[in-house]
Amino acid sequence: MMASILAGLSDLNWILVGAVMVSWMATAFALMSLRQTRLQEQKTQALLASLQHDLMANSHGLVGMGKKLLTIEKAIKPKTDKPLRQTAPKTADNVVSLSDKQEKRYRQARLMLGQGLSVEQVANASGISLAEASLIAMLREPRQAMV
Repeated sequence: MMASILAGLSDLNWILVGAVMVSWMATAFALMSLRQTRLQEQKTQALLASLQHDLMANSHGLVGMGKKLLTIEKAIKPKTDKPLRQTAPKTADNVVSLSDKQEKRYRQARLMLGQGLSVEQVANASGISLAEASLIAMLREPRQAMV
């Protein structure tokens, strides 16, 4: 029976059967590719979440260290008459230069904090990290207290 069906197919029918088979294979390949893409997306999302968690932990650590440093500075300052921030002679070892773009960001952040914006607003608007904005805000506090 199968042989009679196959013998009765014309050349056009064979072409159509071939086209259907190719389309089925293409569909199967597309579904496999879609599955692999979804798996890769899940892995990427998990990695992104992990990196965001690490970044937040580092930011909180930096803010904590900045607070401790300011506390130590406040505790030491009344005991000495000398300013704590003395400038060291400029040598190639101790000079840290910032790009104009970085300088502009920090300058903008100081101005915005002076205008009363929150640390989060300053970080979002100026393009610096939340930890950097928090440290700049903490560094502004002693100056305001001294005035």
